[in-house]
Amino acid sequence: MRKLVQLFVLIPLLAAGLLSCNKEEEVVKDRGTGNVKMSFGFSENPEGRAVPASGKKPTTSWRDNVKDLIILFAKDGVVVDARSVTPPTAADLSEQSVSLKNIPANTDCDVYVVANSGQTGISRPGWTPENAKGRRTQDLLMALTTATMPAGVTGTGYNSPAEIFMANQRVTIQADKDNNITTPFALTRVVSLIRVRLVPKGDNLSKIDFTGAGKAFVFLRRVSPSMNVLKTFTTVTPTDGVFVNQPFLGTEPNTGYAGTGNILDAANGVTCYRDFLCFPGGSATAGAQKFDIMIKGTTKTADYIPAGATTPLAINTPVYWSGAISQAVASNGILEVVVTVQSVGDKDEPEVGSYGNLTIKVNLVPWGNITQTELPV
Repeated sequence: MRKLVQLFVLIPLLAAGLLSCNKEEEVVKDRGTGNVKMSFGFSENPEGRAVPASGKKPTTSWRDNVKDLIILFAKDGVVVDARSVTPPTAADLSEQSVSLKNIPANTDCDVYVVANSGQTGISRPGWTPENAKGRRTQDLLMALTTATMPAGVTGTGYNSPAEIFMANQRVTIQADKDNNITTPFALTRVVSLIRVRLVPKGDNLSKIDFTGAGKAFVFLRRVSPSMNVLKTFTTVTPTDGVFVNQPFLGTEPNTGYAGTGNILDAANGVTCYRDFLCFPGGSATAGAQKFDIMIKGTTKTADYIPAGATTPLAINTPVYWSGAISQAVASNGILEVVVTVQSVGDKDEPEVGSYGNLTIKVNLVPWGNITQTELPV
């Protein structure tokens, strides 16, 4: 017997990883059909964080932040069904619903909701919603995509990830019944936002270009390159990370952000900034786990003398700074790094079986609070 499955979906934040193509042969036995009702929504601020240093956060809505939606059903760590559904288009965080047909009936069924795993900046190595059935959930990876690195910069650079949201619950789907799951699936980001606020000092303020097209970049190293749907992240490496080949922004954002207080702060020398997404990580104490940041600027005069030199560089010569960040950031968190560029830069790169009906409710979770750390370089 086959019946309609309805799904109410709320979306929180999620992240990405890598996967293998192993399959299990017998996934589920035939147990009849039933109806299941579930709910999804965005979670509230998932954890307390420090008082925000700047008040603006990117806004969150179904329409602007959720571009694709996958729902995975697993039993004993093996996917028994997978569906790709059209995401809601509401301009808010309201609870939404979708309908699915022929969901396998199971006791202790693990349901995973993943948003944006098919967007730019993320790959699903070897799997899609269409071929996920029979695969182990631990092998369903979401991986960062490789960026094109400029000549002379060592290490593997990855593009900033898509804005991944995830939620999961363990439920029972009974055959030939309406299975009402009343607890919403709170979709929460599994990515973090890094905000670099730049405070140039001395010659770095007047003689270095951080905002011109092609004149600057940010390379955040020691970032995990992938994650799976269980939210397990792969090991970091010292020289690899998220490469943002974009200049800093010298004007305050006026769309796509909410909150009071500016990101730029002329009174305290914050002249430009750059926001970008990455996987959570970093450490306050473990050196091998600390984020390492490299910043590039470009000379705009012919009288800038770099570190260790006695003669000035030509105009349009790249100059670099780097340093370790002694602060971790969690999923759905914003790590604000205030970088005071007070030393002269370096001209060389620094080292560094049965089916039932299912109704799921989903909601979206807004960004958490902002944690600030300061880094003089």
